[in-house]
Amino acid sequence: MSDNDGWTVVDYTKKKTPKPIINKPYQPIKTNPIINENKIIKKPIRSNLHKIENETETFTVKRFGSIGKTVTTFRTSAGLTQEQLAKKLYLPIATIKNVENGSAVYDGVLLNKLKQELKFK
Repeated sequence: MSDNDGWTVVDYTKKKTPKPIINKPYQPIKTNPIINENKIIKKPIRSNLHKIENETETFTVKRFGSIGKTVTTFRTSAGLTQEQLAKKLYLPIATIKNVENGSAVYDGVLLNKLKQELKFK
C-alpha cells in the first residue's frame, strides 16, 4: 500500500500572514487642548460655583463628648489602664484617649465594644 492511496492531504490550519509594515510619517504626541504650542487657550468655565458660594448649610460632627467620662469611670473601676483596654479591644491607645477626652468622632460599633467590655449601658 502506498501512503496516499488516492487520498489528497488537505491542511486546514490557518496561516498567519504578517502585517505589512507601513511607514507612517512622524506624529507628535497630542498635547493638552488648553495649552497648545506655548499658547494658552482660555475656555469658559461652566460650573456651579455660585451654588457652593451661596451654601448656607452647616455640618456638625457627632463626638463622644460626655460618654468619655463614663468610659473613664468604668475603665478605672474595672482596674484597667487605657493601654490594657486598647489591647483587649484591638484598638490604638490614641482611640481610647480620644474617646475619654470626648474628641473622638462618634462610632456606634466602637461604643458597643466599649459597652460589652466595660459592662455599662
